[in-house]
Amino acid sequence: MKRLELLYEGKAKRIYSTDTEFIIQEFKDDATAFNAKKKGTIEGKGVLNNSISAKLFKYLEGKGVKTHFIQLLSDREMLCRRLRIIKLEVVVRNVVAGSLCSRYGLNEGTVLQQPIVEFYLKDDMLNDPLLNEDHILALNIATNVELKHVRSEALRANQLLKMYLRERELDLVDIKFEYGKLQEGEIVLGDEISPDNCRLWDLKTGKKLDKDRFRFDLENVFPPIPGDVPVAFAGSLVVMLELSPVLCVIWATAGSTLGFMVMYFIGIREDTHHCKEAQSNGIEWIDLVVVNLYPFESISKKENVSINEVIENIDIGGPSMLRSAAKNFEYVTVLSKVSDYEACLTELRKNDGHTTIEFRRGQAIKIFKITSYYDQCIFSFFTNLETHDRDYQTIPDHINISLKKINTLRYGENPHQSAAIFSVQSDDLDIFFNSHYEKLHGKELSYCNLLDMEAAIALIKEFKDDPPTAAIIKHTNPCGVSTQTTLAQAYLSALSTDKVSAFGGIVVVNKPLDMRTAQYIDEIFTEIIIALDFEDGVLAFLSRKGNRRLIKISLQNPCSNLELKFIDSGALIQQRDTSKLVDLKLKIVTKRKPTQSELNDLKFAWKVCKHIKSNAIVFSKESRTLGIGAGQMSRVDSSIIARDKAVRSSSDLNGAAMASDAFLPFADSLELAISCGVQSVIQPGGSIRDEEVIKKADEKNITMIFTELRNFKH
Repeated sequence: MKRLELLYEGKAKRIYSTDTEFIIQEFKDDATAFNAKKKGTIEGKGVLNNSISAKLFKYLEGKGVKTHFIQLLSDREMLCRRLRIIKLEVVVRNVVAGSLCSRYGLNEGTVLQQPIVEFYLKDDMLNDPLLNEDHILALNIATNVELKHVRSEALRANQLLKMYLRERELDLVDIKFEYGKLQEGEIVLGDEISPDNCRLWDLKTGKKLDKDRFRFDLENVFPPIPGDVPVAFAGSLVVMLELSPVLCVIWATAGSTLGFMVMYFIGIREDTHHCKEAQSNGIEWIDLVVVNLYPFESISKKENVSINEVIENIDIGGPSMLRSAAKNFEYVTVLSKVSDYEACLTELRKNDGHTTIEFRRGQAIKIFKITSYYDQCIFSFFTNLETHDRDYQTIPDHINISLKKINTLRYGENPHQSAAIFSVQSDDLDIFFNSHYEKLHGKELSYCNLLDMEAAIALIKEFKDDPPTAAIIKHTNPCGVSTQTTLAQAYLSALSTDKVSAFGGIVVVNKPLDMRTAQYIDEIFTEIIIALDFEDGVLAFLSRKGNRRLIKISLQNPCSNLELKFIDSGALIQQRDTSKLVDLKLKIVTKRKPTQSELNDLKFAWKVCKHIKSNAIVFSKESRTLGIGAGQMSRVDSSIIARDKAVRSSSDLNGAAMASDAFLPFADSLELAISCGVQSVIQPGGSIRDEEVIKKADEKNITMIFTELRNFKH
């Protein structure tokens, strides 16, 4: 079974189609509160919600409650039946909490004489308004029979879960259910059953757990969480999942010295001196160390964060405890990632409450990787404060690079190649994309899509301050580029350069996309549309095609000053080509000087040529490309291709400009251009045959400019 296209992405889950009739439900680490007005991430939340939902779905199935759940696929994925979701959220309340308090002035914690069933319209834009049964029937959300069935099933599931959790000393305060129809019309329980959609309180103490724990964890939602809440939360999950008890050590001893703490972790138990030292100080050996580090990375990435807040989130004791425990892996098991908890529990079950040396060594390696990355984030933050505007004219002797996988891609350049996207900026994909570009619609971006998008954005940045400009990109090369008085004219003009190659390409524009231009783009198959924004109605219009990606960008975001490429013997790093033409440095080498119109065309052609794979030739006129030749081993072959494309599109090359990314080594490319009607040329110059080329230009009264700036692109 294969995971195919992304069907839906919500606040906490992604839904994918498969090559069967089933779907894959993937749980994210995203967490929201107050109907997504507050957002954040909790590492490992998706793993826990997936496990908990599977456990509770299986329990309900065993009691005769039909659900969409089929089986677990991985730590974050479950296989489910495809449903047509009924647009209702069904909330069953057993104890007064949340909106019951604010809406009716009731005292929190009051046990209700009987469960209350509430219905909410499933619509984030409307903030999920409360509905009564008349609303539901009048709005044709469900029939009377369907509504009664949903209510009955929700009450039954609530009662079963309430009893199940009560046996585990948890009080089910309230819970939200969602229902949908199978293909044959049967209504079954869908979505998830997890701490995201229920409230759980400790039955003995009344301490709030689970759902509130997730809400509290979000920044700026509530005051800091008391230290005992995470402990109780972790304990409740162990109970809910019926996991074996684990010796958990959470260090919160006020006034303890770091050296005294470390003694617990690094003591060698076969060393007589260590044993005596521990005994004389009343120290007992610790077998398991669990430490979650201060969230330095996420805090340092906050907008307008103060230096003091960043410094406060540099964890000192945590890394020291992790490293000392990892150093002593012969005796100590150490964890820092929520995603490793289940593996540790499995290991303990298999080995009668112990872990093997292989497991401990593996965890130690992970810890050293985690602490290394943590230190790298701190180093990078403070280094960037000093070098944010460095242009790297001189490449540093040492460059520290720490990459972190944020998403696995469907495949690489070809289906037999695996691929992933890495970043040092964030371990959350949405944050990573939002800092560069925001996907508003469409299926998952592939490896090739991302490469093409980078090429498209780099090119359009050349025109960020220009009149409306459109470009069409295919395999990282432009098929056509044009600057005109309207965006629609610019797109049609760019398209006319090479309509054949434009099929299945990427369109990028330097303005918000208007409806007229969108309608023209919609006429041919386009993989991705990139714009600064989408005017009213355009997003909805273009979203009719489910797979087409719609991307919003900002041309103001700075890009990295360095480019890196791995080779077998190491890595190549160079300064990014951010070169610009400066009028004062342009060298007119022919007798005839260019007119202002010719100069404008030459500058336009040069900006496009810079973004074409070498050898690159561009023919242009009136701020539009007429023919583009890319990636050929000889410059004259690129010239021939550019000419042929212009001829195929019936473009008039009389009076056109030609740009070359490197010097013309012979006069052959120039002769070909002249024979087509080209009247002006821009090139770097620097060939040993420059005089021969200049002479040929003068013979034909051609104007030629040397930029003395080469723009090879490999």
